[in-house]
Amino acid sequence: YAYGYPSQINGADARYRMCKSSGYIRSQTSKYLKGDWDLTGGFSGGPLVEYISGAGYVAIGIHKDGSTIDGSSYPTSYTGALRITQSLYTLFLSYRG
Repeated sequence: YAYGYPSQINGADARYRMCKSSGYIRSQTSKYLKGDWDLTGGFSGGPLVEYISGAGYVAIGIHKDGSTIDGSSYPTSYTGALRITQSLYTLFLSYRG
């Protein structure tokens, strides 16, 4: 799941309303996740969350970008997230105070 505060949903004003989108990870590297979450402007910086058995819902990424891969009438799009690695998690903890 991806969470964020988009400015619009299906053309309607959605300001100040947290929204959720679901999708699947389609490719990944050690630092980046690409998936098919249906996101718009305003989701950037929001968490990408996965249910992990025995742990519950865990933040695994931070929404970063999206792109249209081709220019056809029905373009194939992806959304990307920065993977929360151990070093990034440690950095987060250092800001806790």
